[in-house]
Amino acid sequence: MAASEDRHQPNGAPPTPPGSGGTGSQMESLVAKLLQLADAGVGLGINMISLINTYAQRQMAADPQPPAQAPPQTASPKEPEADRGYCIVNRVPLHPGSAVSVPFSINNEQTDAIRHLRLSVLGFTGTTYGSALPQADFSVDPKEREIGPMDFDRFVLLGTIPGDVPPDLYSGWVLVEGDEEVRIPVMLMVSPPS
Repeated sequence: MAASEDRHQPNGAPPTPPGSGGTGSQMESLVAKLLQLADAGVGLGINMISLINTYAQRQMAADPQPPAQAPPQTASPKEPEADRGYCIVNRVPLHPGSAVSVPFSINNEQTDAIRHLRLSVLGFTGTTYGSALPQADFSVDPKEREIGPMDFDRFVLLGTIPGDVPPDLYSGWVLVEGDEEVRIPVMLMVSPPS
């Protein structure tokens, strides 16, 4: 029997007719990626609401007075602009001494160009106490990736929370370099040990 005649599909689906090009499997792949992206988006939205609620409760408990207005910061010309329309946050609770593994995805919304990306992590600073998390303790996996037109890929922020840092909301950045330079805001909520 020729290889082109042996077109068995998983899950008992009928064989793909000759000459169809396997569009069914391409469609299944596209639908699977869309579902993964939707799941990541819903989880991120729920996580952001939880993060903001927890942060607000901590701020109210620590200091019932409204915070003083901070002077506006001016970005140096060399710093890439950040789009505050999105943010990477941890879903799994983090504690001093715990490992960090925060998945996120990046889209290529261009219809005709491949995006060549290099990712790195810029340092984290606590919003309440100003403690810093060592930049060298964090990385992104994979560090480099090509994303095809109208596609996306998953990445993971990896690291370790030092055992001696106070619980706080730590803000940092994932730097995306390539055809353009973008900083993605990252917020890590570190809770007291249980």
